Amino acid sequence: MTAKADKPELLKDLSVEYTSPQSTAIVKYTPIPDKLGTAIITVTVKDDGPGTSPHVNTISRSFNVRITDIPLVAETSFPEYYTSSSTETIGITVHDNITVDKVELHYRHLNENDWKIENLSGNGRNYNIPTPADVFLGPVGIEYFFVVSANGTLQEESNKGKTYIKYIGDGLPVPDLIFGDTEAHYQIVSIPLNLAKKDVPSVFEDDLGTYDPTQWRLFHYVDSAVEYPGKFSTIEAGKGYWLIIRRGKNVDTGEGTTFKVDRSTPFEINLKKGWNQIGNPYNFDLKWDDVLQVNTGVSGLGKLNVFEDGTLKESNTLKKFRGGFVFSENDVKISIPVVLPVNGSNGRTGEQTARSLGADGWEVQLNVKSSGNIQSIGGIGMKTDALPGKDPYDEVALPNFGFIQQVNFNFEHPEYFYPHFSKDIVPVSENHIWEFVLQSNTKGDLLELTWSSLELDEDYNISLLDISDNKVINMKEQNSYSIPGGKDRKFKVIYGNKNFLAENVKPEFVSFEKPYPNPFKDYISFPFAVSKSDKEILIQLNIYDVTGKVVATPVNKHFSPGFYEEKWDGNSFNGVKLKPGVYIYKMTISKDNDINEHKGRLILEYQ
Repeated sequence: MTAKADKPELLKDLSVEYTSPQSTAIVKYTPIPDKLGTAIITVTVKDDGPGTSPHVNTISRSFNVRITDIPLVAETSFPEYYTSSSTETIGITVHDNITVDKVELHYRHLNENDWKIENLSGNGRNYNIPTPADVFLGPVGIEYFFVVSANGTLQEESNKGKTYIKYIGDGLPVPDLIFGDTEAHYQIVSIPLNLAKKDVPSVFEDDLGTYDPTQWRLFHYVDSAVEYPGKFSTIEAGKGYWLIIRRGKNVDTGEGTTFKVDRSTPFEINLKKGWNQIGNPYNFDLKWDDVLQVNTGVSGLGKLNVFEDGTLKESNTLKKFRGGFVFSENDVKISIPVVLPVNGSNGRTGEQTARSLGADGWEVQLNVKSSGNIQSIGGIGMKTDALPGKDPYDEVALPNFGFIQQVNFNFEHPEYFYPHFSKDIVPVSENHIWEFVLQSNTKGDLLELTWSSLELDEDYNISLLDISDNKVINMKEQNSYSIPGGKDRKFKVIYGNKNFLAENVKPEFVSFEKPYPNPFKDYISFPFAVSKSDKEILIQLNIYDVTGKVVATPVNKHFSPGFYEEKWDGNSFNGVKLKPGVYIYKMTISKDNDINEHKGRLILEYQ
């Protein structure tokens, strides 16, 4: 089977393809650029029969091929916006000198990667889809082009068009609002539209009534939390706003359009140096890992923190119509991808676990739980290439807003422009002392400070020193410590060898804790502390029966500075177990000429 053209100057690469003797053959050719005219292609089929003459059959067919510069597509219709009340159409008009085989619409939502195809029906020259549905346009808009096939062999692709969405009247409803009058009912909202009217009354007061802080409140963070109508009066896309609504009401955005964005021109947010309250500019959820991936050239861009279930916490998801907080080390502009990167994230788990910093580092993660929720996350650790000051391993503490309940770790670093760290990773050394303040404005809650376990060499240890209450906790043996909330407390974490801990784990003042367990059977412990400013003090512990008679003196000696726990096994002076019952203890602390006494009741139970 062969093919030949009478005017080879018009076309090249002439060939005939077929898969089997019974199949239909396809003639292929390539027009030579800038050459126009008509050529005759002759296809000859030669059948050799069983293999010998005279069984030879030859068939020839000829085709006229016109090489022309007239396009198939005459006109396209790409409306700028789609609204539910209009009759805009996406359409194409073809030239009248061709025979159309089919017209395809290739489209994808502006936040998607994959193209979809629709075959269009038409009448003569016109092919269109009138008034697409919202689901057809997606949450932002649609990108599309047409492919026209004609005259059996011709095919042409149109230019690309985009149509965005215009919401009229009430606009879009703000979804998933919560209502109430406690700190947990605050939420960070954002508006993902280019609003026709951006003033707060048009967005909120038309639904919630004239601004009344007893019924609803609105804040925005700019170096501090500012309440409307203070330093802001408009709602801007890409920003988040604290909102609390006392009673259930619907809130609508008002008229607006989606932003004219695509994969090459995404929405951009200006961040200032420090903490920024941002908002999702799109009507779909975003993954913060994807934002970080497309902004790899931006240094010092931090993690996303959101407010959910009454708690500020790290998250990888910025939900639609919601906002959060992001820290930036510089004044920068970041891109918010409208479509996932090619190697986009599927989201990471929100579970916070102990992390290794590699073979040359370690980290202990610190958590604070209040009412069953993790209120704050911090940490300490060491890494070979860490710096004494701010480095990528450190994290800065969230601002204290005042109107929500918060617990923050605060490691002070006055050398940095934002001197409050929640995580402090330092260079590797044999010994180190971290100092931090646990800031809390929680009301009446018992806070549980927990930490991830860490395997250390036998000669090394790590201790938590509660300076406020004069207590020491062995973090290698325990993984939690409970304290009352509602006030700031000072702590030290002391890491090092036994000698270093013995030298530095010293009480700030003399103190005595209640003995435990009480009641007891086998033994009871008496915790106390001798201040690091004292050389030695005399401690005497006497046990009395109900008649006032001294029945035992478990402790009577001098103690140097440090934390101690002296035990009593319930035996009398002569080593005989006392009878079960009620006893009185008195611990006397003699320092210079000062004598302090601590008394209490003990209950010895039957074994």
